[in-house]
Amino acid sequence: MIVLVDPEYRPRRYQLPVFKAIENGVKRILLVWHRRAGKDKTCWEILLSSAFETAGNYWYAFPEYSQGRKAFWQSIDSQGKRIIDYIPAQLLYKNSSDQEMIIYLKTRDNIEGKDPKSHSTIQVVGADKPDSLRGSNPKGVIASEFSEWKKPSVYETIIEPVLVENGGWFLANGTPKGRNALYYLYEAAKQNKHWYTSLLTIEDTSKIVNGKVVPVISQEDIQNIRDRKQTPEEIILQEYYCDFNAPVSGTYYAQQLDQLHERGNVKHLPYNPKLKTYTGWDFGYNDATSVWWLQVDTETGIVHAIDYQEWISTPLPTICHEVNRKPYNVHKHIAPHDVLQCNESGLTKFDIAKQNGVTFHYLSDTVSKKARKPPLLDGIEQVRLLLPRMLFCSENASEGLECLRNYKRKYDADAGVYQKMPVHDKYSHGADALRAFAVWWAENEKHEKLSLKPSTVNVIVDYKYLD
Repeated sequence: MIVLVDPEYRPRRYQLPVFKAIENGVKRILLVWHRRAGKDKTCWEILLSSAFETAGNYWYAFPEYSQGRKAFWQSIDSQGKRIIDYIPAQLLYKNSSDQEMIIYLKTRDNIEGKDPKSHSTIQVVGADKPDSLRGSNPKGVIASEFSEWKKPSVYETIIEPVLVENGGWFLANGTPKGRNALYYLYEAAKQNKHWYTSLLTIEDTSKIVNGKVVPVISQEDIQNIRDRKQTPEEIILQEYYCDFNAPVSGTYYAQQLDQLHERGNVKHLPYNPKLKTYTGWDFGYNDATSVWWLQVDTETGIVHAIDYQEWISTPLPTICHEVNRKPYNVHKHIAPHDVLQCNESGLTKFDIAKQNGVTFHYLSDTVSKKARKPPLLDGIEQVRLLLPRMLFCSENASEGLECLRNYKRKYDADAGVYQKMPVHDKYSHGADALRAFAVWWAENEKHEKLSLKPSTVNVIVDYKYLD
């Protein structure tokens, strides 16, 4: 049973079915609600009430740890209060930990005197720090803004196994941003009888103001947004009408990827030993290092993107070791211009990788032999030229496809225009890794085709079934 702990919270009519689903024992819930529909307030009350009813550890998981601190822990509302300040003081087991973002909450058994030591913990965590989540045992998890989770596999590989073992529950929320992690989870959950799903646009939600039922967001509100001409139409469709098919605003490749999907160029695509394999890299420093595995059919000119992987805050030797463990016979590893940058010890990435079994090829100046950095926008154009003749593995390259689909320019709301250069975010590394290959291939394709002789091997190996 859900007991509302926050005395100032009153659920709206369209929010009640979520509480009903919880009361009926549903343990997997997905809310795709429009902006300002009250997703996080609803989820917070469910989390708070569950922690009050049953002792245990609970998580409020954000796409990034820093986002959880800024958007939740430190955020102050119009009343000048943080959301955690609405917890009645008599329900706090002890003072919250600001550093670790943990709330200690008394349970019903504690309040009723059955067990004075009974309490729960509610902790704000980040999906961008998966290693910090291992070894914990949460009984309930809120996944906020699931459309922005860089590594949605954190749910499948870390969170879900624990919840299955201890009978815990999972509630994800989000607003569409193209066909990314939220879209695929929603499509799968709709077909699963164990999930409760809810998709609400502004046409589905209302509130009571001065005794009258009015829309949460009215059509007049939307028209005012359009009239200001500061918000692109695709953002309006995503944010207020929950349209997964609306292109991500300002993207470079989304339209071409839609065309590839329509032509059936995204499908199960096994490794073919008859074709030479290349890799395309982008080096991360405090963020992701990304690698594409690409095979070239010299007869047709088709490029097969058979795999993609990225590593966050991982040493280059470890990455090289894992790349060499892949069941692919790599012909050449293609690196971006910064492959010759030195670290504190004076070694370049080229040197470190070679010591660990990976020899990089890169664009170089014909005179100085130094790594050459092509103009970024020229590289983006090379990717655009390459995409129409590409096939993508729907399983192994899905994370890379998500990066390409969401790679975008920054929108200047004040000027009402997109800037020329791309946003540097969690999607840019996967896009940059393919760009590294695309610009190298554009200059070396003719030479490579002459050097690639057809193999006599006729076996097609399915990567999924390899150890």
